[in-house]
Amino acid sequence: MQRVTKVFLNLFAKEENNQPILKHIFTMTLKRILFIIMIIATFTACQKKSNLMIKGTITGGKGEKVYLYKLRINGQKAVDSTKIGGDGAFEFGCDVSTPTFYLVKVAPTNFITLVGDSLQTIEINGSYKNFSTDYTIKGSEGSQDIRDLNLHLMQTKQEIAKLQKEYNNVLNGSKNIQELTRIENEFQEVMKKQTAFSTDFVREHPFSMASVIALYQKFDYNEYVIKDLQIMKTAASALAAIYPDSKHVQALHDNTLRLINKERNYKMNNLLKQYAVNSPDIELPDNNGKTRKLSSFRGKYVLIQFWASTDNGSRIQNAILRQNYQLFHKKGLEIYQVSVDTNKSSWLNAIKEDKLNWTNVGDMQGSNQAVINYNVQMIPYNYLLDPEGNIIAKNLIGPEMNKVLSKVLK
Repeated sequence: MQRVTKVFLNLFAKEENNQPILKHIFTMTLKRILFIIMIIATFTACQKKSNLMIKGTITGGKGEKVYLYKLRINGQKAVDSTKIGGDGAFEFGCDVSTPTFYLVKVAPTNFITLVGDSLQTIEINGSYKNFSTDYTIKGSEGSQDIRDLNLHLMQTKQEIAKLQKEYNNVLNGSKNIQELTRIENEFQEVMKKQTAFSTDFVREHPFSMASVIALYQKFDYNEYVIKDLQIMKTAASALAAIYPDSKHVQALHDNTLRLINKERNYKMNNLLKQYAVNSPDIELPDNNGKTRKLSSFRGKYVLIQFWASTDNGSRIQNAILRQNYQLFHKKGLEIYQVSVDTNKSSWLNAIKEDKLNWTNVGDMQGSNQAVINYNVQMIPYNYLLDPEGNIIAKNLIGPEMNKVLSKVLK
């Protein structure tokens, strides 16, 4: 060691004559330092392994990309992407501390939803072309439940679309009232079965993160599948106890509290309506921008119809309304239709397409005050008022509407 030190001292003592030697020594030393740093960095990276693995096989997608997104409360965040191998294999690694929802996508509208937790390895096997419907899951019971929930709702929506098409064919053809009523009843039955399926799942799996997905399922833009607040309260409380740090569970819990407060207001307003002589007034702009008061129709029978242009059930019932309006308008019937839409173009287009030739109002913010005052918890929904403004019937659908109107407007 002393000899080496002496050599270095001699080199630096003769610095002017040994510039090339010093430069070489400095370069070699720097390379060794960088090499050591790279080894340490690699060792550290290897120590921090992903605690959630998502992998599998996608047939028919060799060389194509598959994407991983994290599902947030208000959107999605891209996490990773990889190419599908020659044997269809792909793999993602994630670090999670609480159950987290992910989307695995092969295209913007061709994807599946997963829920992954630490120490899980989720295996997916599916086809590239029909990835969203043709796949199996292993290693995550919650992800399997989400698959079953989504596929069941998808099938229901297909049945609804088929009934809608059949309804439109009858409406544009024979206009047979019995056929239209039959289709409407089938439509209600399909929706009822879907609601029962999703509700039963949440009731039986209150501690499953898949219940969060079930509680936020929708038939369309406006209408949730599950409307039972008690079921929602049970699941929100159970999940909050098990996963208090989950953002999705926190949002569900907060949303449930808001709905509980709304329910109290509904009950109070309902109580007031039961003992009030007249119905609450509504004052909203119509489709031409003119403010129209419900009270301005006193002296006539008025059907207040709550609806949305994006709701299939509302659109189906519009045809029934039109037929009854033609039959009873000259006998004193008025229709005061309240939209809960938030998109004015969609609302105006639906009025034109469905030929709604009566008063149509809405503030394009959900008409919330009217909805609260009349305790509307689903759409379509209606009330029939007598000439004094008293509520004499509610939720008239199908043949029941014609039956009641025939009785009061002889």
